[in-house]
Amino acid sequence: MEWNPENRRKVDSVQRHQRGHRLFKKFDKVVILQEQVRAGGCDTLKSFLHRLRKGEQTEEDFTALQQLFVQDKNLTFADGLRAITPLNRNRWETNMAATVEWGRARHQHISIFISNHVWENNRVSDEEVTQTLSYGDDSKIHIPGIFIYTQGMPVVVTKNTLSGLGVVNGAEFNAIDVIPDPAFPGYFLSDDTTIHFGPPSGLLLASDDTKHFAIPGIPAGTVLLKPDPATSMKRTASNFTFLSGKCRRTGLPCTPAFVVTDYKSQGRSFTDLLLELRGKFTTTTGPSKCDFMSLYVQLSRATRWQGIRLYNEPRRVDFIEPINQVDPRLRKGMEGLERLGETTRQLIENTSVSGGQGATWIRRWKAMAERRGQVATDVSSVSSCSTRASGEEDRRGESGGSTRTVLPTAPRATR
Repeated sequence: MEWNPENRRKVDSVQRHQRGHRLFKKFDKVVILQEQVRAGGCDTLKSFLHRLRKGEQTEEDFTALQQLFVQDKNLTFADGLRAITPLNRNRWETNMAATVEWGRARHQHISIFISNHVWENNRVSDEEVTQTLSYGDDSKIHIPGIFIYTQGMPVVVTKNTLSGLGVVNGAEFNAIDVIPDPAFPGYFLSDDTTIHFGPPSGLLLASDDTKHFAIPGIPAGTVLLKPDPATSMKRTASNFTFLSGKCRRTGLPCTPAFVVTDYKSQGRSFTDLLLELRGKFTTTTGPSKCDFMSLYVQLSRATRWQGIRLYNEPRRVDFIEPINQVDPRLRKGMEGLERLGETTRQLIENTSVSGGQGATWIRRWKAMAERRGQVATDVSSVSSCSTRASGEEDRRGESGGSTRTVLPTAPRATR
């Protein structure tokens, strides 16, 4: 392998994965949650996901999926619709359009903030500037090139900023107010839209988790998100080959949450959902085959079958011809976890009956009332231990002890 910065990052990533995997293998107790709580109130969706998870989807399932295709593209995000896509580029573009639509439906002002960019090369073409500004946030850079704001819009934080207050990567809030930077005044593009050629000084966020906050200097129930220090975009990275040299970007580490990627959607639930079931690559015959991880994760984010809409018409190759199912190696690993889970279950039951060590907390656990809708049953937790150990930013806390809880209904998608 030729040694360069990009390959060095690949080697480091493999090493982090291997360390995380070794740590994951040290766990000797597993608690597996089998019930599909998210879709528990919809038998149609629940049974559909059960067959899909086992790789037993039928022609009837494919026909039912086709009926979810939206012929009329006049869908609106103004009434609570959310969307999932495997492609960052589609997410960026749709989020900007959705924010404008959401604000105008409520007759609110719309502010466009251009993140600050400093190029190492003083001679930059107009095309390079355009490509740089239109490049949003992803795993390489957590600050979008353009941030569009309207009051009350949903946003998702893209970096661990204030971990103790829950302002972490993947956390969703409502944007209550924006604080423009006096150095970047607004210029009217229309009666309801202004543009600022620089990031704001801050963004006030609120959620159910912040309603009891009382931080001096800002409104009660809110938390302040400030611009992040300059983040470098380097030509050596495969994402930024359009750059002529190094570029530093400064702006808010957040983005509108109307559309999320399949990766970021894990652990979340949606009532009304628009899905883009397709592969991440484009071939001469169209989009590549939809990955099983993406297929299952997207469909399993919904709480009801009637709330699902498909942006693109389902193809047989994405679902049933041949059967789209989990990778055999991953299935083998899941079966191993299930065996370990059964051993753990028997151990817990025997301990509870004999009254041995741990019997007290087992009785308390069994006596706890279930909170429906609070638990998301997906396989994302299967690799969460490995992900945390490999340095990925994750809003979930570290697991304690030597017990891991895995939810074997879907593998975690990769970035």
